[in-house]
Amino acid sequence: MTRIALLLCLLYTAGFAGAQTIELKELSGLLDLSINKLESQLQKKGFRRGFLYDAENLITPSYMRTGKDALNPVVQNIQKTEGEESSVLYQTSSEQEFNALTAQLKAEGFSSSKRMVSGKEYILYQRESLSIESFRQQIDTMRFYCFRANRKKLPGPKEINQAEDLLRIDGHEYLAAVFGRQNIREDVFHYTEEESNKCTVLFPNSSREVIYIWNDEESKRELSFVLVGGNLLSKKSESANLQAHNAWGSAQGIYCGMSLKELEKLNGEPISFYNWHTESAGYLTPKNKGAIDFEKIGLVFSCLNCDFVEASQEDIITSNEAQAKSQKIFVSTMIILPGKGKQEGSVR
Repeated sequence: MTRIALLLCLLYTAGFAGAQTIELKELSGLLDLSINKLESQLQKKGFRRGFLYDAENLITPSYMRTGKDALNPVVQNIQKTEGEESSVLYQTSSEQEFNALTAQLKAEGFSSSKRMVSGKEYILYQRESLSIESFRQQIDTMRFYCFRANRKKLPGPKEINQAEDLLRIDGHEYLAAVFGRQNIREDVFHYTEEESNKCTVLFPNSSREVIYIWNDEESKRELSFVLVGGNLLSKKSESANLQAHNAWGSAQGIYCGMSLKELEKLNGEPISFYNWHTESAGYLTPKNKGAIDFEKIGLVFSCLNCDFVEASQEDIITSNEAQAKSQKIFVSTMIILPGKGKQEGSVR
């Protein structure tokens, strides 16, 4: 028996009521129900427990119903998973219902972005902690129109105290949910005059200003790194410059404005960085060692008097050499890195 035949057999033998459309509010509300409550509510609406093949070709429990039209029944299927991000997959064979739900998403002010995977189109709709991805799926001879809804469990603003805590929020809409839409701004971060990346600025024009750099620029999520302090936005940007003495501090004891001497004492070993005449002036070099975990944080330095004191012509300078020449160097920017394996200063 084919998969679609198995599905239709389960549907027809379950004695479903006439198919009805699912509204956006109803779909998102399913995310708040436990599996037991979900099953109870769906059964009242004519859904019955069945089984369906998932993307990995495994049979998983589903809740299904079909319409009364024997010649062209509308088939609807719901699956629920629970975890850090609760998820509901809704599949309908009705293109009209698909279009109606899409229209509701747009009317409710969800942002949207498109991606193509192996020639298949996915559209992601986002609004604060809720995201809904739509796509089409062919199962044997039947086409399904699908919506996968997710709600991210987010920390409260009082839980975000140190710079590393900022990594817990990995999307533009998630930032809006936690801190308020009035406290975020879309912008562009410029690596060079030719290279740039879309970003989100949190708390612009304040001592708590932060830049989020996204791997997925269109959806503005999948965090690449977070920038705290300094003046790293291009002058072309309409956002205010970051404050040198930013209020965010690192859990490792580092803060913007910290002197190189204090940093070296904290690290317990000398620190090397690129000299001021190089393209990466002030950035940490790879493979610094010591008490500081440089796989979790990158640093950029500024100097108050380096235009007026004797400077080394080497491309790399150490904290010992800089202090011997009385260079007044301090931490201007912290680069907070998610996970292991990234090199410090990788903003370059």
